[in-house]
Amino acid sequence: MSNMQNEEKKGFFSQIKTAVAKPSGYPSLSRLGGGRAAGFVFLFTFLYMLVILVIPYIFTMITSHGFQDYVTEYLPDFTISAGTLHMDDTFRYNSGDVYVYADSSTEYFEEDMVHILREEGYRKIALFARSNFIMYSDGSLQSSSYYGIGSFSREDILRFLPYLHLIMAIVAIVFYIFLFAGYFFSALIYGVLGIIVQSIMRITLPFGAIYKLALYSMVTPHLLKAVNSLLPFNIPRLTWLCRLITCLYLVFGIKYCKDQFAAGQFTGQGGPWYGANPSGNVPYGNGNPYGNGNSYGNGNPYGGSAPYGNGNPSGGNAPYGNGNPYNGNAPYGNGTPYNGNVPYGNAPDSNGNPYGGNAPDSNGSSYGGNAPDSSGIPYGGNATHGNGNPWDNPQ
Repeated sequence: MSNMQNEEKKGFFSQIKTAVAKPSGYPSLSRLGGGRAAGFVFLFTFLYMLVILVIPYIFTMITSHGFQDYVTEYLPDFTISAGTLHMDDTFRYNSGDVYVYADSSTEYFEEDMVHILREEGYRKIALFARSNFIMYSDGSLQSSSYYGIGSFSREDILRFLPYLHLIMAIVAIVFYIFLFAGYFFSALIYGVLGIIVQSIMRITLPFGAIYKLALYSMVTPHLLKAVNSLLPFNIPRLTWLCRLITCLYLVFGIKYCKDQFAAGQFTGQGGPWYGANPSGNVPYGNGNPYGNGNSYGNGNPYGGSAPYGNGNPSGGNAPYGNGNPYNGNAPYGNGTPYNGNVPYGNAPDSNGNPYGGNAPDSNGSSYGGNAPDSSGIPYGGNATHGNGNPWDNPQ
C-alpha cells in the first residue's frame, strides 16, 4: 500500500497516536489536507473540553445530589455592593483539592496565600476579601476587585439556579469557541518558530506544512493538561513544561521531514513538496519540478534543461525520435534537419532523401552536380544520346 493511501486512511485516533508516540511520522501528518487537520482539531478540542469542564460539572451534580442543593447548603449569606463584600460571618470550605475561604473583615488577600495553599495540595482555590477576590484553578490565577461586576446577593444566585444548566451550556459553548480558536492561534505562534528552525536546518517547507506540524505538536501538552485536571495534585511548572514539549515535537517533526526528503522517501500527491512548495529548490515526482525547478518523466524537463521521449527535448537541448530535434540542433529521419540545419548536410529531394548539396533526378538518385539523361542516369557533365547512354562529345 502506498504512503498516500496510508495517509488517506489515517483516522482520528491514529493521528493522535502518531502525534504523541511517533514523531518520525510527522512528515505524513504534514501532508494531510487542511480540512482533515481542521477536523482533527475540532474533535480533539471538543474532547479536551469534555474532560476539563463538562465531566467535572456532571461529577459535581452527581456527588452533591444536585448543584442547587449544594449551593443552598454551603453558600453563605452575603451582599456585594459598591465594590465591597459584606458578610456576617467568615466562610471556609475545603474538600479534596478544593479550598474556598471568604472573610469580609480582611481588606485584601495577597497572591502569596495561593502559593501557600498550593503547597498544601489544593488545586482549586477561591479567596474572597472585602475589596478583592482571587481565583486559582490548574495553574491559572485571576485576581480582581468587585468593581464592575454590579451588586448582587445570595438570594440573587438562588433565583438563577433553575437556569443553571442552561447557563452552563452557554458557558460551555463560548468556552469551546475560544478554546478552538485559541488552539489555531497558538499553532500560528509556534509556526513562526518553525520558520526559524527550518532556516537553521537549511530546509524550505511551505508554511502550511509547518503550521500542521505545530497543530500536532500541541497534542501531547493538551493531553498532559487533561490528565493533570484529573489528578489529586498539580504537576509543577505545567505551563512552561507544555511549551517546552511543543517546541521539541515541532523541532523533531521538521528534522524528520528533512531526513525523509534527503533519503528520497517522499511521494507526491500530484503536486510538489507537501502539495505546495519545494524543499530547498524544488519537489519531486509526477511531472513536478525536481532540482533547480526542473522535473523528470511524462515529458517534463529533466536535469535543468529538457526531458526525453515523445518529442520532448533531451540532454539539455533537444530530444530524439518522431522528427524532433536532437543534440541541440536538429533530428533525423522523415525529412527533418540533422546536425544543426539540414539532413546529412544540405537539403533533401522531394522524397526527403538527402543528396549532398546538389539535386537528385526524378527518382531521387543523386548525380554529382550535373544532370541526368531522360532515364535519370548521370552522365558527367556532357550529354547523352536518345537511348540515355552517355557520350563524350556532341555529334
